This record gives sequence, C-alpha cells and structure tokens, in this order.
Amino acid sequence: MRFCPSCRNWVAGRPVYCSNCGRTWNYRICPRGHLNPPDANYCSTCGSLDLSSCSGMEPWFSRLAGFVSKTLPKVILIGFTVLILLNLSQRSFENLVGFVIVVGILVIGYSLLPRGIKRVLGWVWVMGRKRINSRGQNARR
Repeated sequence: MRFCPSCRNWVAGRPVYCSNCGRTWNYRICPRGHLNPPDANYCSTCGSLDLSSCSGMEPWFSRLAGFVSKTLPKVILIGFTVLILLNLSQRSFENLVGFVIVVGILVIGYSLLPRGIKRVLGWVWVMGRKRINSRGQNARR
C-alpha cells in the first residue's frame, strides 16, 4: 500500500503511478521510462521535456504500514505455532507473548534504520561472530 500525498488516497501494491491522480512517487519519469529527481526540468538521459508530475516523498507512515502489513501476520503465525507445538502453561504463554512483542518491535525498528547504520550493525555482528568462533577454536587446541 502506498499513500499519495497529492490526492491523499491509499493505492494498493507498490505502483509506479498513483491510480487516482497519475503522479509518481519520489521521482519524475520521461515517456521512455527513465527515472529523474523530483526537481528535474528535463530527462537527464534522453533530454525529453515531457516528465511526469511528482507527488513528493512517500510519507513514513505509509512505508511503516506496508512493512507492518507484511511482517505482523508472519510474527503472529510463528508465535502461535510455537505455542501450539510447546503446549505451554498460562505463565509461559504470557512470557512468550511478551517475547514475541519485543522481537516484533526490534524487527520493525531495525527495518526503519538508515542503510548506513544497518551496515555498521552488520559489521559489528560479523566481527563478534568471528571473535566468538576464534575463541572456540583456541579452546579446542
């Protein structure tokens, strides 16, 4: 789902053009399909002056709604599958529901981070795993 800031309507899927007003998100497109920045006056590839109208940046809540609509059902399904498989008592059920909520919040938070921060976190994770693995190999010797 995408929210068009120009006509203020929700559009199903991730279309290039808004089905209500015909504007594009985040870029302007020439008739040949080349992508250009929102402030372009002509196509930087072919020089065409006929560019689509840009409705502006897609709001953050639209991206969040799209992510949650894809992720939340999976988290719920996995959580309840684990519950059924383990046949947990009431107290354990409450703990597991809390755990699933915390994991869901962490996944959503991570997905909203900028790409640079994700790369740094990935690098830290890999370096930590290498360090743990090297300790395990030294202990075996």
